[in-house]
Amino acid sequence: MQDKKEEETILIFQTTNICPVTGWPYEIPLVRRTIIRTIEEALREKMAVVLLFWDLDNLKGMNDALGKKRVNKAIKAVGEDKKEKLARIRGIRKIFSWRPQAGGDEFNHLLLVRRADLAKTERRIQQIIHSSFLFQGWPVTASLGIARVKQKDNKTGGKILQQLEKQAERELNREKMEKAILAYRALKRKMDKEKEIEKIVEILTEEYGPRRPGKSIMRMVLEYLWQRIEDEK
Repeated sequence: MQDKKEEETILIFQTTNICPVTGWPYEIPLVRRTIIRTIEEALREKMAVVLLFWDLDNLKGMNDALGKKRVNKAIKAVGEDKKEKLARIRGIRKIFSWRPQAGGDEFNHLLLVRRADLAKTERRIQQIIHSSFLFQGWPVTASLGIARVKQKDNKTGGKILQQLEKQAERELNREKMEKAILAYRALKRKMDKEKEIEKIVEILTEEYGPRRPGKSIMRMVLEYLWQRIEDEK
């Protein structure tokens, strides 16, 4: 009877506190206390503490293209791939991973890093998180927020964690904003190009007619562009 109750307790804990997609824990009070204790121990041992907060780009597009079940498989595959590669970085002494929320595509890693290796380790971290992961022909990319603390000050472990979380979230939002600006500029260039093509077609149609004998569209376009270059000299 006692064994059955223990099994039920474990099952309830796993159902409510473990991510069913990745098998990683959610950020519940017990997990948070473990993270705080790990931070305090690391700083006493003169280790640098690095917090990673990253998530997948264009999850809506993935859902539309692949469907929810396959997207969940992609989330799990990407999470495990990044975690395994991070764990193999030589400068990292310990890694603690968890999911911030249910149903999302966000990930957290707390890394303990030798201070002497911090700069080199951070460059390698960025390469791993930013590298594209191919899932069933779909390239999956991620955005990263990274925060670090090198030495202990008068703050408690809880305050240090809050500071790291805010910094990592700011960095993640900044990177996502930069990507959105680049995507907008690329779209605008494409729209401008399409407008220019439409303009050229309109001019050619007026000048040559839609079916001028003996002239291919490509030849007419080249002649038109060549004449524009000559006129602008």
